[in-house]
Amino acid sequence: MPLTNGERITILRDRDGDLCGPHGGGCGLRMNFDLPRGHYRAVTIDHIVPKAAGGSNRLINLQLMHYWPCNARKGATYQGVDYGQGRQALSSSETELAERQDQEAV
Repeated sequence: MPLTNGERITILRDRDGDLCGPHGGGCGLRMNFDLPRGHYRAVTIDHIVPKAAGGSNRLINLQLMHYWPCNARKGATYQGVDYGQGRQALSSSETELAERQDQEAV
C-alpha cells in the first residue's frame, strides 16, 4: 500500500528536520507544520530532481519545502543537480534509511 502524504511528511521530517529544502532550492528557514493546506507558507513535498527531469517519487528524491515562494519558484528546474549527484547529496546513512523506508512501504 502506498504511503499517504501525511506519512511521507512524517518520514521526511524525521530524516531532514524542519528546514525548508535542505537538499537544494529551499530558503533554509524553519517550517510551520500547523499551517493549513492551501496557506501560501504551508509545507509541500518537493521532488529534488523534478519528475519532468526524470526524478522519481521515491523518498530519496523527496524533500519538504514551503509552498510559496520556495517550491513555486523552484518549479521543475534541476537546481544544477543531476539525478546521480542528487543521491550523493544525502549522507550514506540518510540514503540507507530512505531506501529501507521505501522497501517497508511496498
